[in-house]
Amino acid sequence: MAWRFFEDDILQMGRKKWVELFFVDEKNCVSAILFHGYSRDNWRSWPGTCSTKT
Repeated sequence: MAWRFFEDDILQMGRKKWVELFFVDEKNCVSAILFHGYSRDNWRSWPGTCSTKT
């Protein structure tokens, strides 16, 4: 799994802070999920996540 933090105007939602999580699923497909807002700001409190400064 990998992640990145960035700020941009994507999905025509205005400029927001995002975290994008990359992972490989059980079928060996690479996938990504985008979060912003509360989920982005609090992702480090999710069980099993690594702690890092943003």
